[in-house]
Order: sequence, then C-alpha cells, then structure tokens
Amino acid sequence: MSSVVTCFRMIFLKKYIFIISIAFGTIFQSCEELPCENKNGVQLNAGFYSYNGVAISDTSFYNLTLILGNDDATYYIDSYQKETQAISFPLSMISDSSRVILVYNTQSADTIIFYYTKSLHLESHACGFDEFFEITEIKTTTHQLDSIWIRNDQVDYGKGEHIKIYY
Repeated sequence: MSSVVTCFRMIFLKKYIFIISIAFGTIFQSCEELPCENKNGVQLNAGFYSYNGVAISDTSFYNLTLILGNDDATYYIDSYQKETQAISFPLSMISDSSRVILVYNTQSADTIIFYYTKSLHLESHACGFDEFFEITEIKTTTHQLDSIWIRNDQVDYGKGEHIKIYY
C-alpha cells in the first residue's frame, strides 16, 4: 500500500511542478516588451544636399541644432555634435503644421514650416495608434538653405527620405 501512496505522490508532484512552471512561464511572457514596429513613433526623414551647377552631392553639418515647436511652445530639441548628413524628427500630432528651426554652428538659422494632413493608423491592439502625415506644403527661410524638395509626401513608418534640403 505504501508503494501505491508513493506513486500517487510522485504523479501529483510532477503535475504540480508542471502546472507551476506553466503559470510562471505565462506570467513572465506577459512582461515582455511589446513587438511594436516603431518605438519612436512616426518620424520625418530629411537629407542635406548641395548643387554646384553640375551635380548634386551630399552635404554635412557639424554642430547642428534642431528646434521643433508650434506656436511659442518648444517641445523637441535635438543637437548633432558630430557630422550629420540627415535628420529625423516627429511632426506635431495636435496641429496641422510644425515649425522646425535649424541652427547652424550657433551662427545662423533657417526656419521650415511643414503643413500636412493627418490620419490615424492602428498599428496593433497591443501597440495602439499612431498618426500618419501627408505633407501638403512647405515654407522656408533661405538664410543658408536654398530650397526643399518633397521626395515622398507620405510620412509613415518608412525609413526612406521624405524631403531633400538643398544648400
């Protein structure tokens, strides 16, 4: 009789350990980071170029500061201390325009105003919504920059360049 009781205890113990391990696995799996496509949200990608009358070439800037804000409230500042040929930044989700100020070596600056339409996009139930943008117009000062070309007016999760800034 004692061997039957020992056998039942072993079976119960194995099932108990199995159930506990499944419970812990489920708990720890639910604490994993969400597999969201783009954790930084939707970003506008811009590249810097120059035209010498014959060919277009990449242009680099040192000590570039990007200030992004609407109205009088600045909500995003990024400083590039190294050489940079491209920048990425978010557009405002509460307005139909965003103002970007590019400060070159703290000596001069250009202001770019992006106008766009917004559309809400459901990434997934786990990751929620993100705002996509369609650029409709760009206005700019020309202190250092010459012009801007809209290469892709659809600003979404794509990693490609949306605008080209010419100097």
